[in-house]
Amino acid sequence: MIVEDTEFQMIQNLSVLYELSLAVSDSTDIRKNCENFLNILMSRKNLSFAGYWIFNREKNRMPELIHAVPFKNYTAGKTVFNHRFTHTLKKEGSLIIDIDSLFFNEIAELTQLNYGSFLVYCTASTGILLLHRSTHPFSTFEKKQLNKVVQKFGSFTKEMILQKTLLTRENMLREAIESELSIAQSQYRNLFDNALDAVFLYDNNINKITHHNKAFEKIFGFNPSEETLYPTAIMPQYQKDGKLSSKHIEAHNKMLETCRSIRIDFLHQRANGEQFESETTLINDEGSKRGYLVIVKDTSKQKKQQALIQQQLEDLNEQNEKLQQYIDSNKQLENFAYMASHDLQSPLRSVIGFAQLLGRTFTEDATKTQKEYLDFIISASLNMQQLIKSLLEYSRINSTQLEVKNINIQNLLEVVIAESHAIIQEKKATVHIQNLPKTLRADPTKLRQIFQNLLTNALKFVQPNVTPTIHITGEELPEYWRFSIKDNGIGIKPEFQEKIFKIFQRLHTKQEYEGTGIGLATCHRIAEQHSGDIYVESEFGKGSTFYFTIRKDL
Repeated sequence: MIVEDTEFQMIQNLSVLYELSLAVSDSTDIRKNCENFLNILMSRKNLSFAGYWIFNREKNRMPELIHAVPFKNYTAGKTVFNHRFTHTLKKEGSLIIDIDSLFFNEIAELTQLNYGSFLVYCTASTGILLLHRSTHPFSTFEKKQLNKVVQKFGSFTKEMILQKTLLTRENMLREAIESELSIAQSQYRNLFDNALDAVFLYDNNINKITHHNKAFEKIFGFNPSEETLYPTAIMPQYQKDGKLSSKHIEAHNKMLETCRSIRIDFLHQRANGEQFESETTLINDEGSKRGYLVIVKDTSKQKKQQALIQQQLEDLNEQNEKLQQYIDSNKQLENFAYMASHDLQSPLRSVIGFAQLLGRTFTEDATKTQKEYLDFIISASLNMQQLIKSLLEYSRINSTQLEVKNINIQNLLEVVIAESHAIIQEKKATVHIQNLPKTLRADPTKLRQIFQNLLTNALKFVQPNVTPTIHITGEELPEYWRFSIKDNGIGIKPEFQEKIFKIFQRLHTKQEYEGTGIGLATCHRIAEQHSGDIYVESEFGKGSTFYFTIRKDL
């Protein structure tokens, strides 16, 4: 009984000493707290060893040594407790391990304490306290009484660990927030500095532009050294609507009192006084009533381009109207030409018929002059008849749609040459055909007419004492068939090489060469109807080559 009282008093003294050490020490260091407690135990309980381990929060990790006295009996890198021992200790709360106990050999081997007895506590589910005494074994009463101060130590240690954990988490959270804030600030700065549009901060309390980016300097033309900038420096006195710019700013400030941002068309001014139109965005600083962020997009080039496009559209519409008028007029002219030529045929035939009848009734008493007048009437009427016939054919070309078919071009050309056989024989001409496609898609009647007109011209416009030689050649292009009719005739001067494709354009008198001036105009129209073109390459006095194209995908 006396021993127990003494032991109880000793534990009480030990507890008081520990509390005094906590009061004296202002340290929040877990290791320092552990060292004070272990030193008190060592001095008051006649121990040969005392060590403290805390449980590791990571899964499958062994308890970690915080401090041991004497430290030379143990190294921090070793682990004394396996999972089985830890589980048993947590269940029991405390264990006295004598030399015959279950875990003695394992702990003795690792601590190099092969004698005496061990007393082990699980302190407030925080860690493990291991005590060793070599002089006499620990008693159950001693274990029970010592448990109070041990748990007090464990609770305080747990609280310190919790505070440290919270502090660590708080520091980690603060560092994370600071890092995110730093990244956000860096990103904002990059966006601010490298934006293509002018960006600046306006403080309406001091009525100044406080910050601006490089694009601001470029767009407005201010030097970076100009630190003090006022809004009046970047806007004209009046806007496009004739109102003061300052009145617009006042209206914008009121709008920003009730909304986050606004976008407006605003007239700005560069440092050199040049005014330019812009699309300006004002963003209210919700966390402050000092001002707002302003983004200015220079739209002067865009506005000029839009104005140019608008003008071009208006010009195009005007041209379309004129073109439509021309088309309508042309259609009316074609209809008129068709009707006129058709209606003129009958009276003209009558004139020719009666003139010929009159000629047969002339007696030998008719004067030479009378006969010449009659011949002139008949000749002029026949010329008029041919002109009307050509005009009628031209009108029909313009008024009829294409009848596209697959054509054997070789057969078509043989027909054209056969129809011109008489004049070919008369002129002793030679016609060569080469590189023709086997088939193509076109209107056979109109294609035949274009070949016939060009071949007739090649046989007509020949040089004196020169035997005509004509080459008809085909050539395949990516999207077109191109045909050429080459002759060694009189040729065409450069200034007339476009004129000849217009209707009624003649380069020679009827006395020199027969014709109506409609043939090549007809060829030009036929080529256009086949989504192609016609042109000539010629050297005056040496001959001409007429080219025309026909689109493949008709």
